[in-house]
Amino acid sequence: MLAVGADAVYIGGSALLAMVYPQLDGLPAGTNPDQLFLYTGEYVDKLDVEQGAIAVAKFIRASTIELQLLAQTLGKDNIHSIQSDDMVALSHQIAEITGVALAYT
Repeated sequence: MLAVGADAVYIGGSALLAMVYPQLDGLPAGTNPDQLFLYTGEYVDKLDVEQGAIAVAKFIRASTIELQLLAQTLGKDNIHSIQSDDMVALSHQIAEITGVALAYT
């Protein structure tokens, strides 16, 4: 997700999944990941907070690198240089809502 002009972006759901994903191996197959981090989760006692924090830090680092690569792909030297006219929408609805040009006609 890229929020052009935004001061902040919500990464809560993605960060939670990044936090628990490495720890799912120790749980029964098919266990919902939220069972590790919800207060009422069945496996909340098995959550390794330190390992989770390291995983979230790696997720944020990887996301930062991905955004840097996106900027370079667009010929920009800085993520802050990306403007809405550098993007296209993949559906009529998104184009109409965001004011971004449609990718096809």
